[in-house]
Amino acid sequence: VYLGHSPCHAGSVALVLNPRTMIVSPQFHVVFDDEFSTVPFMKNGEIPPHWKDLVQYSAELVTEEDFDVATTWANEFLNSTVSSNTDNETMESSLLLNHHPDAVEQRTTSEQVPVSEEATDNTNTTTEEPVIVNDEPVQNPLLFPTMPDLNEITSRRSTRIRKSPQRLNLFTRKLLSVFVVGTAVLGLNSFPDPEIKTIAQKVCFKTELINRQFDDSINAFHHTCLAVEAGDNDTYTLKQMLTQDDKNSFIEAMVKEVDDHTTKKHWEIMERKALPPGSKTVLAVWAFKRKRYPDGRINKHKARLNAHGGMQTWGVDYWETYAPVVNWLSVRTMLTLSVIHDLDTRSIDFVQAFPQADLEVPVYMELPWGFDVDGEKSKYVLKLNKNLYGLGNASRNFWDFLKEGLFKRGYHLQSSSDQCVFLGKESIILVYVDDIVILEKKGSGAADRLIKDLQEGEEKYEFLDDGNLENYLGVDVIRRKDGSIELKQKHLIQRFLEVLKIDDKVNSRPTPAVKPLLFKDIAGKARKHLWNYRQAIGMLNYLASTTRPDIAMAVHQAARFCINPMLSHERAVIRIGRYLRGTMDKGIIISPNKSKGLECYVDADFAGGWNIMDSEDASSVYSRTGYVITYAGCAIHWVSKLQSEVALSTTESEYIALSQAMRDVIPLIDLLEEVDQIIPLMKPTPVIHCKIWEDNNGCISLATQQKFSPRTKHIAIKYHHFREKVEKGIVSIHPIDTKEQTADIF
Repeated sequence: VYLGHSPCHAGSVALVLNPRTMIVSPQFHVVFDDEFSTVPFMKNGEIPPHWKDLVQYSAELVTEEDFDVATTWANEFLNSTVSSNTDNETMESSLLLNHHPDAVEQRTTSEQVPVSEEATDNTNTTTEEPVIVNDEPVQNPLLFPTMPDLNEITSRRSTRIRKSPQRLNLFTRKLLSVFVVGTAVLGLNSFPDPEIKTIAQKVCFKTELINRQFDDSINAFHHTCLAVEAGDNDTYTLKQMLTQDDKNSFIEAMVKEVDDHTTKKHWEIMERKALPPGSKTVLAVWAFKRKRYPDGRINKHKARLNAHGGMQTWGVDYWETYAPVVNWLSVRTMLTLSVIHDLDTRSIDFVQAFPQADLEVPVYMELPWGFDVDGEKSKYVLKLNKNLYGLGNASRNFWDFLKEGLFKRGYHLQSSSDQCVFLGKESIILVYVDDIVILEKKGSGAADRLIKDLQEGEEKYEFLDDGNLENYLGVDVIRRKDGSIELKQKHLIQRFLEVLKIDDKVNSRPTPAVKPLLFKDIAGKARKHLWNYRQAIGMLNYLASTTRPDIAMAVHQAARFCINPMLSHERAVIRIGRYLRGTMDKGIIISPNKSKGLECYVDADFAGGWNIMDSEDASSVYSRTGYVITYAGCAIHWVSKLQSEVALSTTESEYIALSQAMRDVIPLIDLLEEVDQIIPLMKPTPVIHCKIWEDNNGCISLATQQKFSPRTKHIAIKYHHFREKVEKGIVSIHPIDTKEQTADIF
């Protein structure tokens, strides 16, 4: 039975139903019998006498000719002649002649279609008894197949009487629900895989496991699966702390924290009913951290009691919140000066820094978890006397408190380019919240006098004298035998590799990035690993901005896609990790060359990130700015970032990069001039190096001359801010060969 043409084969291939087996198969050589004229002969196992004509005129042909099948089937002859001819032979001839009129001319009207002798022999043999082969009868293939009984095929074979389904009663359904939920909870608590930690991850895993029981495929994907693995950075909430193996050490730290606050009278216990009308209390929040040395060894277990500043109202409970910290440009500059001028370095760390400052307004806090008064916790509250961690303006209060103390002790000159650099007569102070670095002239004793004055003054500052600067904000500060300083962060790299699960068995890579540059890759493959992408990028950002300028460009391009990282972005981060695994012991070396002054190498990549897959996004044609500022040949500041607007030429992209670099160079010049009042410095004229591209001479000309052209007059005034420095000779701009361009790696 013809079912139509096959959609999976050539146009001449038909789909044919075998009535005996009820199987549909594609057939390549098909002869059509639209009028069923061969049926009478097939019943007898005979060859139809008009078979030759059917083969010639009714075979499937590969042709572009249009066949009007509807007209053929609706022919009048089918309605008149077919119904009047009852004889099989007459019906056979009439149907044949109607469907193939060309065959009439090839026949005589008075004679029957001649049948060949061979065909007659075949016809006679078909009526004989079946042939026996290997004791089994072989059926005649010309016989019409026995049609199966469709009623029997589609009928039910089971003799069982079907019963209508009955719903379970309410009690049974509730009992089953409790059983299912209880089983799921027990399964989550006794989860076999130690890598699957959080409840969200366990629930998602169980859901996908159940889905796979049906069709062995992921039927749905929960969006939290990519970020369910908890990152362990030694910082914990109260609930997380209680699950740690060293929780007893944390509990001891909790007791010490409360005892210290109580002894120093940072609060007073008062009855709740004594609160002033309209006053609100804030919650007490515990935070825990394992403090480590830069090499990874545990220094101490820290428990910190915080006030819930999120429950305060701006304009009522606090106003100013900003508190500056020293930037790494200033830190590296001062360390470079310490090597050049043989300055001594000293480090001090304030203990319970924020509570040393006073409050601006009264604050009331609930009793912390784990502590009560006379067994009645709800009856009492704490009235804070000092500035507790967590308050909305806590950092600002301590900054003002410390700044006033330094002003009183002779550090009146506060740098205009970095508020956290304080200049005294014989020393310089760098402030990062509660960590202070003191640089003093050798043998001056300025650091000892300052430390003694801070301890014995009316403010009664409390801090630890850590001696010579050996580590600062997680960075190892290593004094080498030749007097140079090496800065490196081996422990941070190890933690980063642990997040990515990269061990010593993984081969390292010679470079942190390769082409092509990253783009959004929205249509790309999804991530394969479960590690926290944002956590990894956060570690890399700090590493690249402090001691590893060689990964700055690779980290920046990977950090752009934290919202929706794809497999290509994940592979880029893994490559950075494999590069760091081979360079774990490396860092930045401060070894000054006194023959050099302040220099800045600037480079720009004109629309280098364009990708056809991301061509609709304007950011794909942003140019990349890269520059490195050096003093005495030591790198003290570096940047690799995209420009904020589209540049229309290489000249414009280079000029924008030059302007952005000058925003860091000019404040640094001011800082050096301020330091020169304390420590005489060698200050050769700063030199800004620009890489020469095809039209980079135009960039230099635009920076040094007051002229505009139709191709450059649209450049915003904000990029011309440094021209005054060029005119006065404070800054000079020179070309540099590509092979000598240090900023090329950014």
